Amino acid sequence: MAASMVQLFILGSRNASRVSLSKTGGSRPVDRILSPYFGFSTISAQTTMAASTEKVSMLVLSASFPSRPIAAKHKSFSACRFCTKPSRTRKCWKCHRFIDRVKERFFCLPCNVIQTPDTTANHFEVLGIDVGYDVDLAPLGGMYRRLQTRLHPDKFVIKSETEKEFSVLQSAIVNKAYRTLRKPLWRGIYLLKLHGIPFREGEIQVGGEFLMEVMEINEQLMEIEQKVLLLQLEKDNLVKLEKLNDKISKAFSVKDYLFARELLAHMRYYDNIDEKIKKIRHEKFGDSIDD
Repeated sequence: MAASMVQLFILGSRNASRVSLSKTGGSRPVDRILSPYFGFSTISAQTTMAASTEKVSMLVLSASFPSRPIAAKHKSFSACRFCTKPSRTRKCWKCHRFIDRVKERFFCLPCNVIQTPDTTANHFEVLGIDVGYDVDLAPLGGMYRRLQTRLHPDKFVIKSETEKEFSVLQSAIVNKAYRTLRKPLWRGIYLLKLHGIPFREGEIQVGGEFLMEVMEINEQLMEIEQKVLLLQLEKDNLVKLEKLNDKISKAFSVKDYLFARELLAHMRYYDNIDEKIKKIRHEKFGDSIDD
């Protein structure tokens, strides 16, 4: 099968949206020529590339293709600055070996040296659990404790300054991930962030009737003197939180993120009430409250 060598010119401009390929005195759209080989829209790919290389006056790529298009055998690509996902591997700073971002997220296996924090990992990935609203807290807590046993700065007292620095950073990342994911409210808000949906309370309508209910509960808390009444308020509030939790779980399961955001706004009010009740129990009645 005969093959022809061509050169593809992509202008480094935000306005570049289509490039044609010159051949034997004519021009053919690049998407018609290259799409069969790469399996994606060449036009959109070129737009992205052009926008990302605005400082480059001209990018020249050489391509070799047969006279007849053939189906691409491989559609997996290593990460580059034009890709949306990072490479599966990165380099160990100590031995310079390529390491797996998942299996060796914290330590290089051959040299057993702590690694730089992986800034591409979200909280779920840091703690090794599936991304989702429903989380089993027992495995989550277990993973957190195992990681901190290895990453805590106290374990690196006699190590190099570089390792001490990475220990502080890695330990902080694990702490933040755990504190975010262990509570349904913060877990839900973080999930919205991962889906590109901001959570700003001033933009979420919760209704006047609901706000009146919250005000009444807060007034009761300010005047409460009997522990039995406080415990009843706490019980009622926990029931409301549990019901909201079930609704939020269902909203996320069907990908109704806007409804989930609305429910999370309600949950935040009840969560604040729960925190106030714990504070009153501790300060007024001397109860020991777990964080």
